[in-house]
Amino acid sequence: MLERLSTVPVEDEDLARRGRLLNILLLGSIAIVTAIDIVFIVVAEFVGQLPLQALIPPSLVGVVSLYCLWLARRGRVREGIWLYLGVNFLAIAASIYIFDGFRSPAMLLFFWPISLTGMLLQPRLAFGTALLSVFVGILALILQRAGLYTPLVVSGSEARDFTTLAFNLIVYLGLALLIFLTVGNLNRALHHERELRATLQAHRATLEQQVAERTRDLERRAMQLQAAAEVAREAAAIRDVDQLLDTTVRLISDRFGFYHAGVFLLDDAREHAVLRAASSEGGRRMLARGHRLKVGEVGIVGWVAGTGKPRVALDVGADAVFFDNPDLPETRSEMALPLRVRGEVIGVLDVQSTEEAAFTEEAVAVLQTLADQLAVAIENARLFQEAQARLRETEVLYREYSREAWGALARARRVRGYTYDRVGISPVTADWPPEVRQALQKGQIVTIGGGGGRDGAALAVPIRVRGEVIGVLDIRRPLEAGEWTSEETALVERVSTQLGLALESARLYQDTQRRAVRERLAADITARVRASTEVDTILQTAIRELGRALRASEGLIRLGSGDEVSLLRANKGDVSDGDANT
Repeated sequence: MLERLSTVPVEDEDLARRGRLLNILLLGSIAIVTAIDIVFIVVAEFVGQLPLQALIPPSLVGVVSLYCLWLARRGRVREGIWLYLGVNFLAIAASIYIFDGFRSPAMLLFFWPISLTGMLLQPRLAFGTALLSVFVGILALILQRAGLYTPLVVSGSEARDFTTLAFNLIVYLGLALLIFLTVGNLNRALHHERELRATLQAHRATLEQQVAERTRDLERRAMQLQAAAEVAREAAAIRDVDQLLDTTVRLISDRFGFYHAGVFLLDDAREHAVLRAASSEGGRRMLARGHRLKVGEVGIVGWVAGTGKPRVALDVGADAVFFDNPDLPETRSEMALPLRVRGEVIGVLDVQSTEEAAFTEEAVAVLQTLADQLAVAIENARLFQEAQARLRETEVLYREYSREAWGALARARRVRGYTYDRVGISPVTADWPPEVRQALQKGQIVTIGGGGGRDGAALAVPIRVRGEVIGVLDIRRPLEAGEWTSEETALVERVSTQLGLALESARLYQDTQRRAVRERLAADITARVRASTEVDTILQTAIRELGRALRASEGLIRLGSGDEVSLLRANKGDVSDGDANT
């Protein structure tokens, strides 16, 4: 009942508290002024010496209290507080000046506005109200002593004693009410504080738990990302596909703590997913048997290889697609992720755990990123191996071409080399020395010292072009110069290497020049042939220009279809109609 009467419609918690307190105090104030009115009526009836006009101040306070109670119920709490305290103070001051002046028992009633000001407004304002109360009493004393003021009603001793007793009782009751309200507010505040503390502790415990869980999640995710980065880094550094797959499944199994990790690649016909690498013992047995799964038909791996979509079985026993593999009996959850390159599935990354629901969304996202990186690494390794194979084929072809080109060049040259002695440089005329033939045959450096050489110590170093020996650099010196040191041998070898590069560049340049001459000659002949529109002239021009360009002694060009043959022959002399030869 009291809670319902004291409730005020405001949202501010502090203002609502003061509004509830105001309503209770207003009800108490109405009771107090009613008691004061009763005291005044009793004094007027039974003791006398008290006019009924004395009822006006307390009655006014009662009316104002009802109005302030109405204001508080409408949410106008501050207006009600100030109006009630002001009217209350003025009514008490008026009562003092009307009844007995500074001797009036109404001086005791100043405790009410002083206490309420501190409770409803601020403590410093209560101190100000107390000073005003003192000022009112002192002013009444001074005015009365000076003869400037005489109270309207001067009570007799009997009436004053009764009034003093009644006001003391009223003060006691008011103080009891204030103490009750103050202690009640303190108890409610303490209870509310305890509830807030308990709620805060509960929130703190919940927050600490959430922070711990989030920290564990972040640590787990950081470990997963670190593991994925490590796997990706290792994968990017490997160029052999088999080594790449073996290293990847081992790292995934070790870093993520999975029971089994395997990589399947599609065969050329894209009909089967073939196991190429596995980390577990059972997986290696499957690998030794050449384990393969039908694409789109058998197991989670086959389903992923056929659809190109990832699949997670948190409980393999409840997954209809799961393939019960006797080599992996401890599997409780499985995840298969497609390996895609340029939108095309090239294989499947399969991981299995001994725990149910072992794969979180974060783990799936991390492993899918890892699977994408692995697919790119596999494709890069394949392309690298293909490029290496093509490079080796090109090297073989180029070496063969270079060997044939240098053989043709050597056969075409009358001079195949030069010798140097203290007289000067001259073409090679003598047979090849033994060390030169040996260096050509073995393709290795040959040294002949002391008594083994004809004229002293000999050093023969092969001249190579792309691994093919195209010649020999042979150096000799007198016996007194000593044997060839490792530094001297290395110097000659470096020179022979640069010599081979220079010779190859010169040969290529000569080939380019000859090719350019041939192209220019062909262009000139073609231009002269195209200059005419007559068939005979074109045929004669073609055979004549070719004969001159090639220094041919004779040439023939024919046109024919079945039994009809047109034969043109031309010699160095005149060319007759129908024949063109040279």
